[in-house]
Amino acid sequence: MEYRFNEQATSVIQRAETAARISDHSVIEADHLLIGILLEPASTARRVLDLAGVDAAELGYGIFGDTPVRIDSDPAGPVWSRNTRKIMRRAFFEAFSMDKRLIGTEHLLLGILSVNDDRSASALSRNGLDLAQAAEYVRALAGDPLVVAQQELTTAPAVEGVRRAVERSVLMRADALEDEHLLWALGQIHASNAAAVLAACHQRSSVRAMTIVSGVRGPVPDARHLIEVIRKADFWAQKLEHRHVGSEHLLLALVCNKSSSAKKLLRLLEVTPIELQQLVSD
Repeated sequence: MEYRFNEQATSVIQRAETAARISDHSVIEADHLLIGILLEPASTARRVLDLAGVDAAELGYGIFGDTPVRIDSDPAGPVWSRNTRKIMRRAFFEAFSMDKRLIGTEHLLLGILSVNDDRSASALSRNGLDLAQAAEYVRALAGDPLVVAQQELTTAPAVEGVRRAVERSVLMRADALEDEHLLWALGQIHASNAAAVLAACHQRSSVRAMTIVSGVRGPVPDARHLIEVIRKADFWAQKLEHRHVGSEHLLLALVCNKSSSAKKLLRLLEVTPIELQQLVSD
Protein backbone atom coordinates (compact mmCIF):
# COMPACT_ATOMS: atom_id res chain seq x y z
CA MET A 1 0.00 0.00 0.00
CA GLU A 2 1.24 3.49 -0.88
CA TYR A 3 0.78 5.98 1.93
CA ARG A 4 0.43 9.73 1.46
CA PHE A 5 1.72 12.03 4.18
CA ASN A 6 1.39 15.73 4.82
CA GLU A 7 4.51 17.87 4.90
CA GLN A 8 5.21 17.54 8.62
CA ALA A 9 4.64 13.78 8.67
CA THR A 10 7.02 13.44 5.73
CA SER A 11 9.60 15.40 7.71
CA VAL A 12 9.07 13.11 10.72
CA ILE A 13 9.70 10.03 8.57
CA GLN A 14 12.84 11.58 7.10
CA ARG A 15 14.10 12.41 10.58
CA ALA A 16 13.29 8.86 11.70
CA GLU A 17 15.37 7.46 8.84
CA THR A 18 18.23 9.79 9.77
CA ALA A 19 18.01 8.69 13.41
CA ALA A 20 18.22 5.05 12.31
CA ARG A 21 21.22 5.76 10.07
CA ILE A 22 23.27 7.65 12.65
CA SER A 23 22.55 4.88 15.17
CA ASP A 24 23.76 2.31 12.62
CA HIS A 25 20.40 0.54 12.70
CA SER A 26 19.29 -1.36 9.65
CA VAL A 27 15.56 -0.84 10.26
CA ILE A 28 13.34 2.08 11.22
CA GLU A 29 11.57 1.28 14.47
CA ALA A 30 8.82 3.07 16.39
CA ASP A 31 11.57 4.62 18.53
CA HIS A 32 12.94 6.41 15.49
CA LEU A 33 9.47 7.64 14.51
CA LEU A 34 8.93 9.05 17.98
CA ILE A 35 12.33 10.77 17.81
CA GLY A 36 11.21 12.27 14.50
CA ILE A 37 8.05 13.59 16.14
CA LEU A 38 10.04 15.11 19.02
CA LEU A 39 12.27 16.89 16.48
CA GLU A 40 9.24 18.47 14.77
CA PRO A 41 8.20 21.01 17.44
CA ALA A 42 5.45 22.72 15.39
CA SER A 43 3.68 19.47 14.51
CA THR A 44 0.21 18.45 15.68
CA ALA A 45 1.68 15.40 17.41
CA ARG A 46 3.98 17.62 19.47
CA ARG A 47 0.99 19.76 20.42
CA VAL A 48 -0.75 16.60 21.64
CA LEU A 49 2.32 15.77 23.76
CA ASP A 50 2.34 19.31 25.14
CA LEU A 51 -1.37 19.14 26.02
CA ALA A 52 -0.72 15.87 27.85
CA GLY A 53 2.09 17.47 29.83
CA VAL A 54 4.74 15.16 28.38
CA ASP A 55 8.32 16.39 28.85
CA ALA A 56 9.76 16.03 25.34
CA ALA A 57 13.39 16.15 26.49
CA GLU A 58 12.85 13.50 29.15
CA LEU A 59 10.89 11.31 26.75
CA GLY A 60 13.60 11.58 24.09
CA TYR A 61 16.32 10.70 26.58
CA GLY A 62 14.34 7.67 27.72
CA ILE A 63 13.80 6.16 24.27
CA PHE A 64 17.01 7.02 22.43
CA GLY A 65 18.87 3.94 23.57
CA ASP A 66 20.11 0.88 21.78
CA THR A 67 17.38 -0.25 19.43
CA PRO A 68 18.12 -3.86 18.41
CA VAL A 69 20.11 -4.02 15.17
CA ARG A 70 18.70 -6.31 12.48
CA ILE A 71 20.76 -7.94 9.77
CA ASP A 72 17.94 -9.05 7.48
CA SER A 73 17.22 -5.70 5.82
CA ASP A 74 18.36 -3.90 2.68
CA PRO A 75 22.02 -2.86 3.12
CA ALA A 76 21.32 0.24 0.97
CA GLY A 77 19.56 1.88 3.90
CA PRO A 78 17.18 1.39 6.81
CA VAL A 79 13.72 0.06 5.98
CA TRP A 80 10.53 -0.10 8.00
CA SER A 81 10.46 -2.87 10.54
CA ARG A 82 7.47 -5.20 10.74
CA ASN A 83 6.26 -3.24 13.76
CA THR A 84 6.63 0.08 11.92
CA ARG A 85 4.61 -1.26 9.00
CA LYS A 86 1.85 -2.09 11.50
CA ILE A 87 2.07 1.48 12.83
CA MET A 88 1.75 2.88 9.29
CA ARG A 89 -1.32 0.76 8.60
CA ARG A 90 -2.87 1.97 11.84
CA ALA A 91 -1.95 5.59 11.06
CA PHE A 92 -3.64 5.23 7.66
CA PHE A 93 -6.76 3.87 9.36
CA GLU A 94 -6.77 6.75 11.86
CA ALA A 95 -6.49 9.32 9.05
CA PHE A 96 -9.21 7.56 7.04
CA SER A 97 -11.55 7.41 10.04
CA MET A 98 -11.12 11.18 10.45
CA ASP A 99 -11.87 11.71 6.75
CA LYS A 100 -8.33 12.94 6.08
CA ARG A 101 -6.71 12.51 2.69
CA LEU A 102 -3.17 12.66 4.09
CA ILE A 103 -1.55 10.98 7.09
CA GLY A 104 -0.40 13.57 9.63
CA THR A 105 1.95 13.47 12.60
CA GLU A 106 -1.02 13.02 14.93
CA HIS A 107 -2.00 9.84 13.06
CA LEU A 108 1.57 8.53 13.36
CA LEU A 109 1.43 9.17 17.11
CA LEU A 110 -1.91 7.35 17.38
CA GLY A 111 -0.41 4.51 15.34
CA ILE A 112 2.51 4.21 17.76
CA LEU A 113 0.14 4.11 20.72
CA SER A 114 -2.13 1.58 18.99
CA VAL A 115 0.72 -0.89 18.47
CA ASN A 116 1.44 -1.12 22.17
CA ASP A 117 4.02 -3.90 22.06
CA ASP A 118 7.00 -1.59 21.58
CA ARG A 119 9.17 0.59 23.80
CA SER A 120 7.83 3.87 22.44
CA ALA A 121 4.22 3.16 23.43
CA SER A 122 5.44 2.07 26.87
CA ALA A 123 7.53 5.23 27.24
CA LEU A 124 4.54 7.39 26.29
CA SER A 125 2.36 5.52 28.78
CA ARG A 126 4.91 6.04 31.55
CA ASN A 127 4.81 9.75 30.73
CA GLY A 128 1.04 9.82 31.16
CA LEU A 129 -0.26 9.50 27.58
CA ASP A 130 -2.33 6.57 26.34
CA LEU A 131 -4.27 5.98 23.12
CA ALA A 132 -7.65 7.21 24.42
CA GLN A 133 -6.17 10.43 25.80
CA ALA A 134 -4.20 11.12 22.62
CA ALA A 135 -7.30 10.58 20.46
CA GLU A 136 -9.23 13.00 22.67
CA TYR A 137 -6.54 15.66 22.28
CA VAL A 138 -6.47 15.16 18.50
CA ARG A 139 -10.23 15.70 18.36
CA ALA A 140 -9.88 18.81 20.52
CA LEU A 141 -7.35 20.24 18.09
CA ALA A 142 -9.63 19.61 15.09
CA GLY A 143 -11.09 23.12 15.43
CA ASP A 144 -7.70 24.81 15.36
CA PRO A 145 -7.13 26.43 11.93
CA LEU A 146 -3.38 25.83 12.06
CA VAL A 147 -3.91 22.14 12.74
CA VAL A 148 -6.45 21.91 9.91
CA ALA A 149 -4.03 23.72 7.59
CA GLN A 150 -1.27 21.24 8.42
CA GLN A 151 -3.65 18.37 7.72
CA GLU A 152 -5.22 19.66 4.50
CA LEU A 153 -2.54 21.77 2.80
CA THR A 154 0.64 20.26 1.37
CA THR A 155 2.94 23.24 0.81
CA ALA A 156 4.74 25.38 3.38
CA PRO A 157 3.62 28.76 1.90
CA ALA A 158 -0.03 27.74 2.20
CA VAL A 159 0.34 26.77 5.86
CA GLU A 160 2.34 29.93 6.50
CA GLY A 161 -0.45 32.00 4.96
CA VAL A 162 -2.96 30.53 7.41
CA ARG A 163 -0.60 31.13 10.32
CA ARG A 164 -0.20 34.79 9.37
CA ALA A 165 -3.95 35.19 8.90
CA VAL A 166 -4.52 33.87 12.43
CA GLU A 167 -1.87 36.18 13.84
CA ARG A 168 -3.35 39.14 11.97
CA SER A 169 -6.86 38.48 13.24
CA VAL A 170 -5.61 38.21 16.83
CA LEU A 171 -3.59 41.40 16.44
CA MET A 172 -6.67 43.18 15.09
CA ARG A 173 -8.77 41.73 17.95
CA ALA A 174 -11.31 40.57 15.38
CA ASP A 175 -14.52 38.75 16.28
CA ALA A 176 -13.80 36.18 13.57
CA LEU A 177 -11.13 35.23 11.08
CA GLU A 178 -12.32 37.09 8.00
CA ASP A 179 -11.58 36.46 4.32
CA GLU A 180 -9.64 39.72 4.25
CA HIS A 181 -7.23 38.44 6.91
CA LEU A 182 -6.33 35.48 4.72
CA LEU A 183 -6.10 37.58 1.56
CA TRP A 184 -3.75 39.96 3.34
CA ALA A 185 -1.64 37.04 4.58
CA LEU A 186 -1.40 35.38 1.16
CA GLY A 187 -0.20 38.66 -0.30
CA GLN A 188 2.57 38.74 2.31
CA ILE A 189 4.08 35.36 1.32
CA HIS A 190 6.13 36.80 -1.51
CA ALA A 191 7.58 33.49 -2.78
CA SER A 192 4.18 31.79 -2.96
CA ASN A 193 2.06 31.00 -6.00
CA ALA A 194 -0.81 32.97 -4.49
CA ALA A 195 1.34 36.10 -4.27
CA ALA A 196 2.32 35.62 -7.91
CA VAL A 197 -1.35 35.34 -8.90
CA LEU A 198 -2.19 38.46 -6.91
CA ALA A 199 0.68 40.30 -8.57
CA ALA A 200 -0.66 39.23 -11.96
CA CYS A 201 -3.94 40.92 -11.03
CA HIS A 202 -1.93 44.18 -10.88
CA GLN A 203 -3.34 44.97 -7.45
CA ARG A 204 -1.72 45.86 -4.15
CA SER A 205 -4.14 43.38 -2.63
CA SER A 206 -2.45 42.97 0.74
CA VAL A 207 -2.46 46.73 1.36
CA ARG A 208 -6.11 47.12 0.34
CA ALA A 209 -7.21 44.13 2.38
CA MET A 210 -5.41 45.49 5.42
CA THR A 211 -7.30 48.76 5.00
CA ILE A 212 -10.61 46.88 4.98
CA VAL A 213 -9.95 45.12 8.29
CA SER A 214 -8.21 48.00 10.04
CA GLY A 215 -11.35 49.05 11.91
CA VAL A 216 -12.32 45.60 13.17
CA ARG A 217 -12.11 45.09 16.93
CA GLY A 218 -13.33 42.26 19.12
CA PRO A 219 -12.46 39.22 21.28
CA VAL A 220 -10.74 35.98 20.25
CA PRO A 221 -11.51 35.18 16.57
CA ASP A 222 -13.96 32.52 15.44
CA ALA A 223 -12.09 30.29 12.96
CA ARG A 224 -14.94 28.17 11.56
CA HIS A 225 -15.18 30.03 8.26
CA LEU A 226 -11.42 29.89 7.69
CA ILE A 227 -11.41 26.15 8.35
CA GLU A 228 -14.13 25.71 5.72
CA VAL A 229 -12.04 27.68 3.21
CA ILE A 230 -8.97 25.55 3.98
CA ARG A 231 -10.90 22.36 3.34
CA LYS A 232 -12.23 23.69 0.02
CA ALA A 233 -8.67 24.27 -1.20
CA ASP A 234 -8.31 20.52 -1.76
CA PHE A 235 -11.29 20.63 -4.15
CA TRP A 236 -9.53 23.18 -6.32
CA ALA A 237 -6.27 21.23 -6.36
CA GLN A 238 -8.13 18.14 -7.56
CA LYS A 239 -10.19 20.08 -10.11
CA LEU A 240 -7.04 21.55 -11.65
CA GLU A 241 -5.30 18.14 -11.39
CA HIS A 242 -2.52 19.56 -9.24
CA ARG A 243 -0.63 17.16 -7.02
CA HIS A 244 -0.12 19.54 -4.10
CA VAL A 245 -2.60 21.74 -2.27
CA GLY A 246 -0.93 25.13 -2.17
CA SER A 247 -1.50 28.79 -1.48
CA GLU A 248 -2.97 29.34 -4.95
CA HIS A 249 -5.73 26.80 -4.22
CA LEU A 250 -6.35 28.51 -0.90
CA LEU A 251 -6.80 31.75 -2.85
CA LEU A 252 -9.30 30.10 -5.21
CA ALA A 253 -11.24 28.62 -2.28
CA LEU A 254 -11.31 32.05 -0.69
CA VAL A 255 -12.47 34.02 -3.72
CA CYS A 256 -14.36 31.64 -6.03
CA ASN A 257 -17.52 30.98 -4.07
CA LYS A 258 -20.99 32.51 -3.89
CA SER A 259 -20.61 34.40 -0.62
CA SER A 260 -21.00 38.15 -0.47
CA SER A 261 -17.53 38.37 1.05
CA ALA A 262 -16.03 36.57 -1.95
CA LYS A 263 -17.78 38.96 -4.34
CA LYS A 264 -16.26 41.85 -2.42
CA LEU A 265 -12.78 40.33 -2.80
CA LEU A 266 -13.31 39.85 -6.55
CA ARG A 267 -14.18 43.53 -6.87
CA LEU A 268 -11.11 44.34 -4.80
CA LEU A 269 -8.87 42.32 -7.13
CA GLU A 270 -10.70 43.49 -10.26
CA VAL A 271 -10.76 39.94 -11.62
CA THR A 272 -13.45 37.38 -12.49
CA PRO A 273 -13.48 33.82 -11.08
CA ILE A 274 -12.67 32.40 -14.54
CA GLU A 275 -9.73 34.78 -14.96
CA LEU A 276 -8.42 33.84 -11.53
CA GLN A 277 -8.68 30.12 -12.30
CA GLN A 278 -6.79 30.70 -15.54
CA LEU A 279 -4.01 32.53 -13.71
CA VAL A 280 -3.66 29.64 -11.26
CA SER A 281 -3.73 27.06 -14.08
CA ASP A 282 -0.95 28.90 -15.88
